[in-house]
Amino acid sequence: MNNKYDKFKIVTKCKDFIEYVNEIIVNFPRKEFALKDRILHTSYDLLELIFLTNLLEEDRLISQKKMLTKISMLDFHLEESYHRMCINEKKLNKGCRQLEEMQKMVYGWVNSDES
Repeated sequence: MNNKYDKFKIVTKCKDFIEYVNEIIVNFPRKEFALKDRILHTSYDLLELIFLTNLLEEDRLISQKKMLTKISMLDFHLEESYHRMCINEKKLNKGCRQLEEMQKMVYGWVNSDES
């Protein structure tokens, strides 16, 4: 479904990340269900925060900081997935690059709101 958010680049980046996460978690061992679940839920929480923050007219900074926190947690979860041998280094690096791009976008958003 196309909507006004599709033009908002960070939404597209987050959707791409969620798509990537769905690809890589398929191969997680059953014993890593909690980690798999946490990665997926945190990814959707991040997308929800982006939508919410975009609708706010004032006091976006708190929501933007929450987005940065979610991105940091996703980075941690991906690293943990690598250490537990659920994903390889190539998948880790790709996911972390996507998170880094979103992090830069959020910082740019914060700076533009402060101007």
